[in-house]
Parts: sequence; C-alpha cells; structure tokens
Amino acid sequence: MTNNAPTSSGSDLIAVERQRQIRAEGWTPEHDDKYGAGELLTAARCYIDAALVCENAVHVEQAVRRALTRHGVVPEHDPDFLAMLAHPVVHHYGGGTPNAWPWHPVQWKPSTDPERNLVKAGALIAAEIDRILRAQNGSGGGQ
Repeated sequence: MTNNAPTSSGSDLIAVERQRQIRAEGWTPEHDDKYGAGELLTAARCYIDAALVCENAVHVEQAVRRALTRHGVVPEHDPDFLAMLAHPVVHHYGGGTPNAWPWHPVQWKPSTDPERNLVKAGALIAAEIDRILRAQNGSGGGQ
C-alpha cells in the first residue's frame, strides 16, 4: 500500500519558511517590530491572493484556450496566452506587484505553486502574531 501522506504538515512548512525568512532574508523579530500598521498582514494577503490566482489559472487557461480556438487563433501562437501560462501571478498583476503590496517591488516573490504562496502567507501571519505578542509583553516594538 502506498502512503500518500505529506512528509510535512502545513504548520511545519510555515515554521520552516519563517526560519528561512529570518536567516536568508534578514526579516528578524526586531525588523518585524518596525511594522505595526498592518504591513505583515497586507503582504500575507497578497500571497493568499497569489495562491488563488494560481488555483484559478487552470480554469482560466481552459476558457482562454477555448475562446482563442473559437476565433481561429492557435493558443500556442498567442504571446499573451503564453505569458499567462509561464507565470499566471505575474500576468495577473500586469508584470508588477499587487497594489496593496506594502514594500519595494523587488521583495514581491510569488510562486507559480499555490501551496508555496500559502506557506509564505502563513509565515508572514506567524511573524505578525509574534510581533503582537512581543508588543503586549513589552519586549518588542509598538503596535
């Protein structure tokens, strides 16, 4: 019998991503304490939206493919269609960042994998919860 269970839980993946953000990106608790106006949650919401875009991309691809074919266009010859397939999140935002993205555009790093975008969102939510707890305990920046 094949075991199709995931090797990690969602909370494990989020914890690993949070540690990666701290170590590789330098987004330490002290850094996070500077963002008391909802920036961490806003960034998380952008990654959740990116996950939804990826999930919906399959349905959009099928609908666009049918529409192009109905109009005599070979989908694989349409540059806009190919761009959408290459990275649906980037295509969705017109090559830029979400309007709500709170930081510099270079920090917007969506994935074509909806799970990866949700993991990033979860890590940002965990960072916000930790920031709030530090502020309540007097060990971090203000709210």
